Amino acid sequence: MNNTSPSKLSAEDTIKAKNKFISDMGHELRTPLNAILGLSELMLEDAKDANDENYLEPLARIHKSGILLLRLINNLIDLAKIDAGIMQSAIEEYDVATIIQEIQQKLQPQLTAKQNEFKLTCPDDIGKIKTDLSKFKKILNNLLSNACQFTNKGEIILEVSKERKDNDYMLKFKISDAGCGIDPGNLAKILTQFNLPAPMITNETGNPTLGLLLAQRLCQFLHGSLTINSEVGKGTTCIVMLPVTGTLPA
Repeated sequence: MNNTSPSKLSAEDTIKAKNKFISDMGHELRTPLNAILGLSELMLEDAKDANDENYLEPLARIHKSGILLLRLINNLIDLAKIDAGIMQSAIEEYDVATIIQEIQQKLQPQLTAKQNEFKLTCPDDIGKIKTDLSKFKKILNNLLSNACQFTNKGEIILEVSKERKDNDYMLKFKISDAGCGIDPGNLAKILTQFNLPAPMITNETGNPTLGLLLAQRLCQFLHGSLTINSEVGKGTTCIVMLPVTGTLPA
């Protein structure tokens, strides 16, 4: 017997409709933003070729802000899709070491910009994982990118290992940084609401809230987990646990 009241069904339908609207609007916003990014990149290259100092800095700032905005929009779209129950997934087998190498290469410009050092520990025989590749990459990219954004001239550490759980194995990805950290009292709010302590919101660093929320939801979507420990002034440690043998979410 279904005991769900009509009012509750209406509320759930409203939430799903709202999230679908956010997802659709995100796609609409992304189209002109991609055009702005493309044009600013071309203009920036022209300014570099001409060695025009008057335009290099403002064009670089426009392009950097556009990239940050695109990342925020993409994260918002994915969060809305998960909450609306329309997120799709495809599970295939991938070599873990190869994926980590690709993620490291993508992270390099951020590491260089913030003068951070990247330290990786990943066994050669770490093996393969069955998962949704795009979502797996997005989890690690978001967490590593946040680590870079809030760390200056420090270390970003990624440790990859395999742990046995019941009759299966889990892959563990431990990301540690030496950044500004987050007050433990605010972590629960960050992961349940769009809430962030005001001192952390700056034009230079951006806002980690969406990235953390999305990483958490994607871990849950892939039947894994995300644990975050942080201390102000001492950095943040994120631990991602994902099953080696992935299955499509029910």
